[in-house]
Amino acid sequence: MIVPGPRRSWPWSGVALLVAALVGLPILTVLSSLARPEWAVWAHLARTQLPELLLNTLGLVVAVGLGVLLLGTTLAWLVVTCEFPGRRLFEWALVLPLALPAYVIGFVFLGLFEYSGPIQTFLRGWLGPGARLPDLRFGLGVALMMILVYYPYVYTLARVALAEQAPEFLETARGLGRSRIAVLFGITLPLARPALAAGTVLACMEALADFGTVSTFSFRTLTEAIYRVWHGMFDRMAATQLAAILLGLAGGLLALERLSRGRARFTHGRRPARAPIRLRLDGIRALGATLLCAGTLGLGFRPAGRPAHRLGDGGARAGQRAGGVPASPRAEPRRSRPAPHCWSRRWPCCWPMRFAADRPGS
Repeated sequence: MIVPGPRRSWPWSGVALLVAALVGLPILTVLSSLARPEWAVWAHLARTQLPELLLNTLGLVVAVGLGVLLLGTTLAWLVVTCEFPGRRLFEWALVLPLALPAYVIGFVFLGLFEYSGPIQTFLRGWLGPGARLPDLRFGLGVALMMILVYYPYVYTLARVALAEQAPEFLETARGLGRSRIAVLFGITLPLARPALAAGTVLACMEALADFGTVSTFSFRTLTEAIYRVWHGMFDRMAATQLAAILLGLAGGLLALERLSRGRARFTHGRRPARAPIRLRLDGIRALGATLLCAGTLGLGFRPAGRPAHRLGDGGARAGQRAGGVPASPRAEPRRSRPAPHCWSRRWPCCWPMRFAADRPGS
């Protein structure tokens, strides 16, 4: 009996190698730039900005990672294991913040909470002219915007991982006298660790590569420095070498996740034969779960509303009428310009275009 040998799919192997080469070409380009370091630029950055840039970038990544891990895991656990009003709606709606860039959410929050915005204007009228909220243009403000947008990376993977856990394991642990908290931290979360780690690393990668949000908040990070070196100092080679630091941080995240796993191995089993029995929440607990999901969704996803700079202009005009904050020149009505199309008022993705159209001289 002649046993046929293994079939060789050379065409598919060639396609795979071509795709791998295309994907790896930018990485090789960035790494090859280190062969000719720009010592003068590196010395200038090391004396002036590089320590601050590294500290801000690392702090932002750590804050975003912890925030998305806590928020995404909590929301996934609620919609999978609990029953409360609105659960079916929140189960799919909580992924909607991924549809909006983080800088759009930051643009809205700055317009709402700036000194001449509607919220602080209302507080000054209610509590007096000395009432003032902290400025959002700092590290925690940037991290908050990214957490509200990037938590679905953890939520989506954690929801699937929790839903695929066999309820028999959890019921057996409960039958042996373990509390719900002990089962959660001793069985549920360790079994979902690969999904939680993957979602957190993805969110941290997004935070590393984000440029729009840090620019909107004037927060100095490596991505913002790369842009300044390239377009301010006109030094593309130095910018490429700065990008190598970002690449090293991304590789460090992957290595850290691998080291933290140790020798543990995870396997993906079949879906459970029956759905788990959800814990029915009532009273204050049901209200708290609903408010947490609704508040997170409301803060991270705004499908329609007034553009942020219009909100801020309205607050400035209100402050001027009250004799408080003087209105900026952009806060004055522009009667000489045609009104932008109505869709630019309705959809956040069009607000930057509307903002550019309303700028003086445009």
